Amino acid sequence: MQNKLLIFIFFCISGTALAQRTISLPQMGMLPFTGAKYFSHGLGGEKIEMLLAGDTWISNRLPIDTEFDIKLIRPDGLQTAADGKYWPGIEVLIANPKKDTLAYLPDILQGNFDGFEESILKSLTLSLSFNELSKPGDTCLIFARFFDTQSDRSLSIELSLIIADPSLPLNTTTSTYRVNSTEGFDGMASGLEMSGIETSIDTSLYPRKVLHLIRISKLAGLTPAEVKNGNYSVSLYDESLKEMAPVARTEMETKDTDKKNTEILVKVPLPVTAGKQKSYYVRYRWESRDRQKVIDVISKAG
Repeated sequence: MQNKLLIFIFFCISGTALAQRTISLPQMGMLPFTGAKYFSHGLGGEKIEMLLAGDTWISNRLPIDTEFDIKLIRPDGLQTAADGKYWPGIEVLIANPKKDTLAYLPDILQGNFDGFEESILKSLTLSLSFNELSKPGDTCLIFARFFDTQSDRSLSIELSLIIADPSLPLNTTTSTYRVNSTEGFDGMASGLEMSGIETSIDTSLYPRKVLHLIRISKLAGLTPAEVKNGNYSVSLYDESLKEMAPVARTEMETKDTDKKNTEILVKVPLPVTAGKQKSYYVRYRWESRDRQKVIDVISKAG
């Protein structure tokens, strides 16, 4: 893979008035659809967008010769330098699954711009693509870091992607539904309407079992039969977002609530350690067989 993978790296900066405000992104988290992880160390922003060929990316499958963007919208936490300008940087490391480095740039912005005038910054965008020397099925790890050259503040993003057959349709959408909460869940859907998510912990079987329940309701444009014929996966992460061993058998129930809306109930077994409930992150992802309908929910348990 090291000899076959060619990488093209670009950057884009757009400017507008930068408002002073509190960082809106949580300190750490995972993005639905792509599964990208992020970790804020004093630098944040309004949101992180993952785009494929200009549209919202709903998977981590990347076709050859197709550009994808990691975009930090309205970055916040940058300090002005003595010249009154902002001086951000973007570091990129690309590796294979064995963590062998395929490409590394300590700062793609260095020498490419003269800083931003005070109060001018709308977004920072890192764009990457892989050419035809890559082959479908290759897996690649992206480690991107947006940072402030005037301080130690940074925002790190980790993404695992799979090179896909370029003849297949792009996994993108121009219409999404999002439901999130300060209680610790973030869900997105494409190809259908989603407007309800509830999460809870079921300890009725403790100490033998503890269940994390994810109830996704008010799903329009989706039938219980489609849910059963689709594919789903459940992943479990510890409190630092490190993926844990495969979860035990997960139960999924579906029902038609009123002949217009479908409801999904996912029961995820959590580890039980010495009677103490730790914090975990649970990811539930469902796709229709044609991959045109997607539900992706990231939920914090505990």
